[in-house]
Order: sequence, then structure tokens, then C-alpha cells
Amino acid sequence: QGQDASNLMVDICHRNLAYLKSKKVKTTRAKFCLALALTMRASQSTQWMQTNPTVVQEFLSGLADFWKKLLTTKTDRQLGIGIKSENHRDHPIVFSETNRYPEMSESRTA
Repeated sequence: QGQDASNLMVDICHRNLAYLKSKKVKTTRAKFCLALALTMRASQSTQWMQTNPTVVQEFLSGLADFWKKLLTTKTDRQLGIGIKSENHRDHPIVFSETNRYPEMSESRTA
């Protein structure tokens, strides 16, 4: 049962990374937020990483490549970090009825 759970976690991570790299995530801020969430979730437990090291290596390499590209090609403002605001309205997250992944609203960001 432990191995099944580990395999499931690896599959979930791969699917989330594929979604993150897809054109479905429209804004840089959304990509940043989702990459951060995926990184945090993957690092919460390392037990799943011991089941299939080769597959985990592939996932972690893909995630690291994504982070490298994102952080070296976008400004802090594009990423939505370092922005001082009295409220969080500058960083709206909109949940779509058909998509359970949040998207950052382009209309309220500049």
C-alpha cells in the first residue's frame, strides 16, 4: 500500500508539472503561484521519493528547469513578487467553474 501511495504521488506531481507547462496556465503570476504550490507539496514528504528514484529524478529535473526558465526570464513584477499593497486585490486569483486550478486575473494586473 505504501508503494501504491508513492506511485500515486509521483503521478500527481508529473501531471501537475505537465499542466503547469501547458498553455492552459495563461499568466506568469499563475505559473509562479502554481509552481510554488507544487514545489511546497512535493517537499512536504520525502517518503514518496524513495519508491522510484529514476522517475522522481525526472520530475525534479523538470521542475527545476521550469523554475530556472521562469525566474531568469521574468521580472519580479511579472511574477507578482515584491509588490507592496495595502490589500490583496492586486493579486486576484480567479477560480473557473470548469477548471479547479486558479488563474491569475490579467485584467487587474499590470
